[in-house]
Amino acid sequence: MLAGRGGRWRGRCNAVSPLILGAGSAGPPSPDSAGSIHRVLQPALPELDLHEEYDVIRSLGEGCFARVLLAQHRATDSTVVLKAVHCELTPLKDFYREFHYAYRLSPHPNVLKAYSVAFRAPQEQCLVFATEVAPLGDLMGLVRPGGLPESHVKRVAQQIASALHFMHTSGLVHRDVKPENILVWTPDCSLVKLCDFGCTRVVGELATRPRGAWATGLPPELSDAVRNERVTSKPAADCWSLAVSIVLCLTGSPPWRTPAAIADPSYRAFRRWQKRRTAQVPNAFRRFTPRLLRMLKRMLEPHPEKRPAVTEVNKYLKDPWFLEGSKGPSPSSSAHAIFAGTPSTGPYGAAFGAARQVPQGMGMGVCAQCPPAPTSGAEWYDPAKGRLRHILSSYGLETTVDEGTATRRIWDWVQSCELPVLDNSDGT
Repeated sequence: MLAGRGGRWRGRCNAVSPLILGAGSAGPPSPDSAGSIHRVLQPALPELDLHEEYDVIRSLGEGCFARVLLAQHRATDSTVVLKAVHCELTPLKDFYREFHYAYRLSPHPNVLKAYSVAFRAPQEQCLVFATEVAPLGDLMGLVRPGGLPESHVKRVAQQIASALHFMHTSGLVHRDVKPENILVWTPDCSLVKLCDFGCTRVVGELATRPRGAWATGLPPELSDAVRNERVTSKPAADCWSLAVSIVLCLTGSPPWRTPAAIADPSYRAFRRWQKRRTAQVPNAFRRFTPRLLRMLKRMLEPHPEKRPAVTEVNKYLKDPWFLEGSKGPSPSSSAHAIFAGTPSTGPYGAAFGAARQVPQGMGMGVCAQCPPAPTSGAEWYDPAKGRLRHILSSYGLETTVDEGTATRRIWDWVQSCELPVLDNSDGT
C-alpha cells in the first residue's frame, strides 16, 4: 500500500490509518468483519498541499461534487487516481463513508482498490483519497452504437454481479450501478471493477434518492421518490440497475429515459409486454433470445420484493443472448438488422431478384402487375423472411402468412378450376 512508503509523506498520512486497520479478505465476511464494515470511523484528516505532494498528469473527469485526477506521487513515483470531493458540497461524514466503504470492499477482485491515503487539500477546498488506475477507463467509454459483443457483456455481467453479491452479503447496497461506475482493465472485458461508493448505504437504511444518479438506471421505487423522501435501501435496486446496464451494453443505447409509464412511452411499452397485455416485444429487446428476455423480465420487475438476487445473471451465462443473424451493422433497429441490404442487390440480395423473374412457359397471359407463379420452392427462398420467421417462432408466435406459399396455392387453385362452357348454339 502507498501509506507505507516515503518518509515525510508517510508520517502525514498516519492520521487516517485507524480508519483502515483490520481489512478483511475478499471472501464472504465473517460476523466480526461484517460488523466492522458498518462502523465508519471519522479520524482527523491531515492537511496537505496537493500540488506539492503530487504531479497532476491530467483530469479524468469532473462532476457536480467531485473531480477525478490522474496523478503521480513525487516521493514514491506511484501513479494513482485522486478523487477530490468538494468540501462545501459534500458533508464530511459522506466523504468518510465513501472512503471507508471503498477501502473495506477493496479485497474483492472486482472492486476498485482504494489505498490508505486520505487528506484535506485546503487550497483546492477538497477532501481527497487515492485509488488504483484503470488503464482503459470506464465501460461507457467502450460502448459504441450497436453495443458490445455478447461475450464481453457476459463477462461484465458476471464480474459485476459477483462484486454486488459481495456487497449484499456484507449488508450494503451500491445504489448507483451504471456503466460509468464500471472500470475496465482489458479490451475483452475479462477484468472489470466496480467503483464509486458515494451512494452506498446499509441494507434497510432510510435514504433519499441518490444525488446526480443515472435516471435511466434508477428502479421505480427510487425514481418515483419525491424530493427529500426517504426510501428503504434494498439490494433489489442494484439488480434493476444491473439489468438496465446489460441492455445498454448489448444495444448501445438505454431502453428508456426513465422508468415512468406515464412519462416515457418506451417504458410504457415494456410494461405492457411484461404484463402480457401485448405479444409485441419492445424495440430495445427484439434482438434478444427468449432466455435473455426471461432474465430481464425477472430482474426488471417493478416490485422490488419480487426481483431475484443479482446472482440470477449466472443462470443465463451459458445461453445465447442474441437471436441468430440478428446482430447487424445497425443493432439499434431490429428491422434494419433483418431487412438491410446493399443498393445493388436490394434488401433481399441478388438471389431474390433472380427468383422474381417471370418463369418461362406459364402462358395464360398473366398480368404484369401480378406476382408470377413459382416453378419450384428454391426460387421463392427469401432469407430475410426466414430470419423473420425464426424470430417470430422464438417468441412463440407462429404465422402462416407467406407470400410465396399463398401465391402458389392461389395459382394451383386457378389451374384446377374447371369453368363451365356455355353452349349458345340453340340461342338460349
